[in-house]
Amino acid sequence: MVERISGKTDGLYYEIEGEGSPIVFLHGGMMDRRMWAPQFRHFSSSNRVIRYDARGFGKSAPPRKAFSHYDDLAMLMDHWGLEKATLCGLSLGGMIATDFALCHPERVDKLILAGPGISGYPESPETVQSLWQIIAAAREGDHTKATELWLANPYMAPAMEQKHLQGRLRRISRDNAKSWMNNPLWERPLDPPAWSRIEELTVPTLLILGKHDVPDIYTIVSEIAKKVKGARLARIPGAGHIVNLERPTLFNQTMAEFLSG
Repeated sequence: MVERISGKTDGLYYEIEGEGSPIVFLHGGMMDRRMWAPQFRHFSSSNRVIRYDARGFGKSAPPRKAFSHYDDLAMLMDHWGLEKATLCGLSLGGMIATDFALCHPERVDKLILAGPGISGYPESPETVQSLWQIIAAAREGDHTKATELWLANPYMAPAMEQKHLQGRLRRISRDNAKSWMNNPLWERPLDPPAWSRIEELTVPTLLILGKHDVPDIYTIVSEIAKKVKGARLARIPGAGHIVNLERPTLFNQTMAEFLSG
């Protein structure tokens, strides 16, 4: 059995398992490192896999001073002794991976973006309105209501249709309901943002898109596929935004083919 190492540095909690070429997994919003369980388990037999909770999520401390997620990742890679790694991010994690790849292309082996967010993207009014409803519930201290609103959101609804995922997603989302109250003024966004400079991405890139993901994600993926030279796009049927949990076997196969290519 492969030993799992866990630790914390500068308030950020992480787990490491396996040996070989390193892969760092970056989780989505209102989620944490646990969402990568099927991939962490699968790739630990062939790679050094690392997952961590972004600042303000999971077991990591909330922001108390100015920070950026991509600087946090650079600090963690230094702490782990990694000069270079493959980054695999979903949603918020895709945004962090993309920002990092723009700032530190020499430190990224390959980039795997599943239903990625991207810094500077103008979200649709419908998305903004639905998220503010969740924030309002969190402000009132009603974490149960905030969780259920999030799970009913189009980003999460397809995954919640799978009964075997409902308990896991509800636990992770409930545990991270506090993240809606993270102070956004502490975060230093990438300037200029990734949305205005997608074509500067130079690392080998795989895009993974669930067929039932939301329109904003379709737009982001389309732009990245169009502007990043050599980017590959894999469409996953029967999945929405949380594609790695909704179709884990196909996700792992798609990822493995890209890593070995």
